[in-house]
Amino acid sequence: MSFHASKKDDAVARDLVLRAVERNVPCEMQIRRASGELFVIKSRLLNTSRDGIEIDWPTSIGQDVPIHEELKMEVFFGIDDQRYRFSSRIVELRRKIELNEAHRIVGVVLAWPARVADGQRRNDHRVSLTDRDLAVLVHPAQHPWEDGASPVGGPHARLRVVDLSIGGLALIVPAKWIGITEVNRLFFAALDLGHHGRSTVLMEVRQRRRLNRSHQLRVGLKFKAWPDRREFQQMQQDIQRYLVEVQRERLKSA
Repeated sequence: MSFHASKKDDAVARDLVLRAVERNVPCEMQIRRASGELFVIKSRLLNTSRDGIEIDWPTSIGQDVPIHEELKMEVFFGIDDQRYRFSSRIVELRRKIELNEAHRIVGVVLAWPARVADGQRRNDHRVSLTDRDLAVLVHPAQHPWEDGASPVGGPHARLRVVDLSIGGLALIVPAKWIGITEVNRLFFAALDLGHHGRSTVLMEVRQRRRLNRSHQLRVGLKFKAWPDRREFQQMQQDIQRYLVEVQRERLKSA
């Protein structure tokens, strides 16, 4: 990817990166090997310096990380509801990064990007529903893959949906749920999209964060292909029709 960046682009990019660094957000980096294979590594944005962005040492579970100076990559990160990406390269390996007065780690320095762009995958575009009154009935799934597992009954709660895509949704939950919303936890939910369809879905927690100055958590969940591929695809089609209608209504009222 190449950009012809203006001074405005550079200022916006720097502001977005600074906001991400302030929160030490995780990031994914895509690099292409000599064979043409795409390789994904993970890190965290830690600090900034005059010569670049300081990140934690990149990792990839179960694999060696093939990095070197001048290696080019695409970097993806998220702030609130938005996913961003930028092109960069490694300008320094094994820099000692100061996290605080007592703690330093060895990390990597990336070149400042000329521009930061929208990094949302188009086939899984999330639509904000903060202006909608869409809620789901949710309850924990103990063993959803076993025979006899039921998506009905048991303790449940009505929770507000704040964004939705064909791949998953985000919910606002009470902070007291922090003990049962750990990553990889499964939940059933009754999703009612009115005339677009009603479905029972199985979801997996992928991320969560505490909302600023609030006794609430924002939890991101991914839909699982349950109970079978056919019903899962039908549910995705229902969601797609619902989201198209939401966006069409917003365009009319704009």
